[in-house]
Amino acid sequence: MSRRSYDQHCGLARALDVIGERWTLLIVRELELGGKRFTELAARLPRMGRNLLTERLRQLEADGVIEHTGRHYALTPLGADLRPAVEALAIWGLRVLEAYPSARETNPAWAALTMRAGGDLAACTGVSESCEFHVAREHFVVHMNDGDVQIQQGAPTEHPDALVRCEAIAFMALGLGLSVSDALEGGWVSVEGDPEVLRRCFEVLRFPDYPAMNDRLAQMGALS
Repeated sequence: MSRRSYDQHCGLARALDVIGERWTLLIVRELELGGKRFTELAARLPRMGRNLLTERLRQLEADGVIEHTGRHYALTPLGADLRPAVEALAIWGLRVLEAYPSARETNPAWAALTMRAGGDLAACTGVSESCEFHVAREHFVVHMNDGDVQIQQGAPTEHPDALVRCEAIAFMALGLGLSVSDALEGGWVSVEGDPEVLRRCFEVLRFPDYPAMNDRLAQMGALS
């Protein structure tokens, strides 16, 4: 299938030629969380369909956005450079999120990427720590390294500075402003290791202060 083009000599138009097709940026989102096999991508994007996923992966590889290394797909440096654009879109999307029905699919790892975009990366300046999360059935590690934050899904880190277990609603509430102390005292979160790492983690991971997000926190009042 030939790809449609805007046929305009413009950086934005060319960017949309490459990543503007439906599902494409969600593939980038998944690979921002770490390399994945085809079957893993298909499982995380079940409504996309395998034939369409195959087509999009082939085109992204041809455009130099992703690479196929062994059995995994991963972002290239060019693909990784999409992070600011993807984060800006995620933050913008929060402003219209209240229009969407709450029954739509959610995932704490997706939320973590948006929290990183809205948080304070400078809070981890001068430190190198990892916080591993087991949120419901999702496992991911937040690596904080001197002002940079990477979120890695999949295999756990060997020796995390903190290992955190909680349900998705508690993880979301922490990103919306619930204090770590209240979450620990209320039994909503358990931590193995240094709880200060968890506190610092939710300084660098934080949803923006939008009215719609504050409404979500109010709805979680039972956690506070």
